[in-house]
Amino acid sequence: MEDRDTQQPSHNPLAQLDEQLRSLALEAQNSPPGSRQRRRALTRLVQLTRTSGRLCHPYTGQFPHVYDDIYNEALQMLFIYICDRIDAYNPKRSPFLRWVNFLLQRRFFNEAIPRIIGDRREISSTSLTPSVRVQQHFSTKRLSPSLSEAIAQCLRDDPAGLFERRTLRQKPEVTFKQISIRRLNGESWKTISADLGVGISTLSDFYQRSLSEFSEFIKDYVQT
Repeated sequence: MEDRDTQQPSHNPLAQLDEQLRSLALEAQNSPPGSRQRRRALTRLVQLTRTSGRLCHPYTGQFPHVYDDIYNEALQMLFIYICDRIDAYNPKRSPFLRWVNFLLQRRFFNEAIPRIIGDRREISSTSLTPSVRVQQHFSTKRLSPSLSEAIAQCLRDDPAGLFERRTLRQKPEVTFKQISIRRLNGESWKTISADLGVGISTLSDFYQRSLSEFSEFIKDYVQT
């Protein structure tokens, strides 16, 4: 006899979110690497994770002057990892957000600290270091210097004018090309934010969404 209780959908919003994320993760895992379906699933997965309101905030109260910088750097690294290593997630072992928060707290926040402040005991403007470079979005392996430069050249040349036309809604004079080149040059989110008068989280979200959308175009450019 059928167990009716197991067939009824959960009305718990958190359980529904966990199921949505699990479904998207499985869709990405079951799609061929590089396929449109996999990219679409990963984009939706990252967006839903970002807006879920359930991402942890490690070490709250510490690093008061640069916490947002560190946190956004950690999120950038986390989302790149998800896109590159989604097959590492085992849905039988834990809910997706539990896996993500484990990575954020135990790995990526700690890795982001020295990228932003260098030495944890000393915060200074000279200790700011470059964030994850754009090319890490395209492969789990470190790219060769020639390929790295090809990606940077693609962003600078903007052969189709796509990067310059991609602008921030709140400030149309701020373009993806402008931000990506400054990031490639090693500038921190804090510096760019101060110069442009736009919040760090707004800039980082805009940058990551744009990078995700243009990744295939950049790949095609550097591989031709």
